[in-house]
Amino acid sequence: MSRFLVDPQHISETQVELQEKETHHIKNVLRFKEGDVVVVFDGVGNEYRCQIESLEKKEALLSILEKIQSKQENSVQVSLAHSVTKGERFDWVVEKGTELGMQQIIPFNCERVNVKLNEENKIKKQQRWERITQAASKQSGRVTVPKVSPVLKFDQVIELFSKYDAVLLAYELENGTDLKNAWHSLLKDKKIQTVLAIVGPEGGFSTQEVDAMVQAGAQSVSLGQNILRTETAAIAMVAMIQYELLS
Repeated sequence: MSRFLVDPQHISETQVELQEKETHHIKNVLRFKEGDVVVVFDGVGNEYRCQIESLEKKEALLSILEKIQSKQENSVQVSLAHSVTKGERFDWVVEKGTELGMQQIIPFNCERVNVKLNEENKIKKQQRWERITQAASKQSGRVTVPKVSPVLKFDQVIELFSKYDAVLLAYELENGTDLKNAWHSLLKDKKIQTVLAIVGPEGGFSTQEVDAMVQAGAQSVSLGQNILRTETAAIAMVAMIQYELLS
């Protein structure tokens, strides 16, 4: 059944108002008619089965038939801090990370990042990534939409470490601790509710950057014997963490 994302302010106890963009999609793209039944979610955990009451040019009105008992997403919130990459590769990380259940994507610059963005382009990129998380949340049946952080500097990412119960750094030169062992070691010491996974650029982090993150509390981990492309490493890391959460 088709799903539509609606801002909570447009949802009352009995009705849902679709704004122009979603109205165009439901009317002109999907060719739905009055009386058809669809699913609406608000991006913050609520989901409804609705019937189309009216379809105008710029607005549609739906009546709520029932509030759906939504499936529970993981109680542990996984955020992904990923260095900005060229072209559509970062878009792919955002999309697949959303499908895998990440709660936030944090793009950042570091020493070996080759992508230079001015302030205007940073805003445009953030808006694009927000649209991707929304579309991926619809497609994957999620009831929440991941947050997209503005593009940060490397030092700003380190400042975020204190907000997380665990910070895991994917590092290709780590040969002593893999992600699974690091995860179970962390669980012995405390309850984990928030995790920050960090993946660097194609050329890897500099030694100084790795040292700074480890000193700030990050746990360096290996993702396996093979060297992965940065976008592959990001998705592999999120998937591994989600697997451990389900184990």
